Amino acid sequence: MLFSADHPFEAMYAVKSGSFKAMVSDAVRGERVVGFFLAGDLIGAEGIANQRYSYGVRALEQGSVCILQMDRLDETGRSTEVLQRALIEMLGHEVALNHRVTSSLIQQNAEQRLAAFIISLSGRMAARGLASDRLWLSMSRSDIASYLGLARETVSRMLTRFQNAGLIGLRKQYLKVLNRQGLERAAFARWLPLRQ
Repeated sequence: MLFSADHPFEAMYAVKSGSFKAMVSDAVRGERVVGFFLAGDLIGAEGIANQRYSYGVRALEQGSVCILQMDRLDETGRSTEVLQRALIEMLGHEVALNHRVTSSLIQQNAEQRLAAFIISLSGRMAARGLASDRLWLSMSRSDIASYLGLARETVSRMLTRFQNAGLIGLRKQYLKVLNRQGLERAAFARWLPLRQ
């Protein structure tokens, strides 16, 4: 755990490697996944507002983070103005991503949600200059289901359906995007051709 929900704000964390999931308590499920963080993402920025973290964060695999303590940023030896500008840019990217994800999940069926999730992960990798057609799914099917508001079985069934349609190749936690246009059609329309 990097930190727990409602823990006093101490720092933000820039992910250097690995992946992490953000969770909140849910009276029905016990825990609900509200986000995934990959290399290059900033964790905990929401804590600046009310001086408490609004979610807990747990590592999904071995990883590393750079701790950004707000009260010690001036000790980095860099101009405060440069650091503030970089921080604002990172926060802007986080807000934009959250808006895209939220708007894409509203009134979508299971097929659309999962296709949009894969496209989003692919886009995040491309933005970091990494291979966007070969994805390592460090999160479990249950975590993906929790994040998308679906049942685990539905996620597994949809992944199989996407594979049968020739949109993705799937081997355990490795996912290869085979037909990005087909995935985009599945994400933004209610049509998915099944390969015979």
